[in-house]
Amino acid sequence: MDEQEKIGIFEDAFATPVGHSSMECEGGKIFYNSTGDWDWDEGELEKLMKSENAIDLDYSVGEICFEGRRYALDCKCWHTRAMVIFEFLMAHNHPIVKLFTNVKALLLKEAENIKVKQPLQKGQVNNGKETTTSYRRLLQKGKTERPYS
Repeated sequence: MDEQEKIGIFEDAFATPVGHSSMECEGGKIFYNSTGDWDWDEGELEKLMKSENAIDLDYSVGEICFEGRRYALDCKCWHTRAMVIFEFLMAHNHPIVKLFTNVKALLLKEAENIKVKQPLQKGQVNNGKETTTSYRRLLQKGKTERPYS
């Protein structure tokens, strides 16, 4: 696997699913899209077009976030750090899987203890009272979405 393939995998994992009209990258450059149908403040687009630090793209500005920082996808400043993180993750994949397995077990235990009021289903009789069930059981039945991603 070459570096570009690794960067692509990292990008797929950490890029945000929305585009922006403009954003300042952690590396200090400003990326913007002058051709989109954006609602610019008066003089904002003109100021970007005159800036030597701003780069005009013909598509919305993509973003990638990790370690609490926001980077423009088109900037290369994040690649070096992303490669260090990628190599760390790959070198420690077994302990990382163990970590997430343990976290999952704890979350399922928590979910078992969360009681959710569940209205009676059509045809169900319980003296007119609501029933309770664990959040985990609702998850297993596919009756709710997971609160964690």
